[in-house]
Amino acid sequence: MLELQAAVDRSLEYFKVELQTKRALRDEQWRFKRDACLKALAVADAMLSNYNYPNVSEGEIVKQDCSTEEVRGCLNALACSCESSEVIEQLKKILFDSVSPDSIIDLRTAVRKELGFGLDSVDNDRERAFVGKVCSDPKIGESRKKLPRTD
Repeated sequence: MLELQAAVDRSLEYFKVELQTKRALRDEQWRFKRDACLKALAVADAMLSNYNYPNVSEGEIVKQDCSTEEVRGCLNALACSCESSEVIEQLKKILFDSVSPDSIIDLRTAVRKELGFGLDSVDNDRERAFVGKVCSDPKIGESRKKLPRTD
């Protein structure tokens, strides 16, 4: 009877270690995927900031830098970590198609879905989906606008 109990205890301990190992691997993979998805959003912001749009005056969008190497690395990380192709497809639309700044919403929604945060978009305001500039940005310099007082 004691031998049976010892065998059960060893099996249970082995199962616990195996479960912890798998959980740690899953958590690490999820963090890698999260980082890749957040990088995709940063790449998309940079790309969208460098395009010209009808009805948007020069200087209304502060340009953001992004290198070819960063884009390649981002696409590679997405391809290695995402379970569906939706995030990559949305990013490629921003990279290669004629898009408007509100296409960031579609990428955000794909990222939310990929990371398990739900299928619904939480920001549906397409007119103000992309931040072109903020008045406190040091890149704007002397021409920056003053914030309105609220008191």
